[in-house]
Amino acid sequence: MTYHAIKSVSREPNEEMLKRLVMEHDANGDRVLSKHELKSVFKDLGSRFPGLRARLAMRFADKDKSGYIDEGELNGLVGYMMKLGYRVR
Repeated sequence: MTYHAIKSVSREPNEEMLKRLVMEHDANGDRVLSKHELKSVFKDLGSRFPGLRARLAMRFADKDKSGYIDEGELNGLVGYMMKLGYRVR
């Protein structure tokens, strides 16, 4: 009897996919997200109120109150988005 190894396909965790999607909206490439760029993220994710979601997410994740989400605040932003049920399909 011959056995064949089945190679499992590992799916990237949704958190990493969300991070990548979020950073794809960094329109000017400065590695930080403005409220406008964040609004675009929520629009792409299908939010009914992307402007409101962007303001609330900014309030939650912008710990240093700079008005931008930097790479150090990205995990908090993505955690917040996942808590709200946003997923990348």
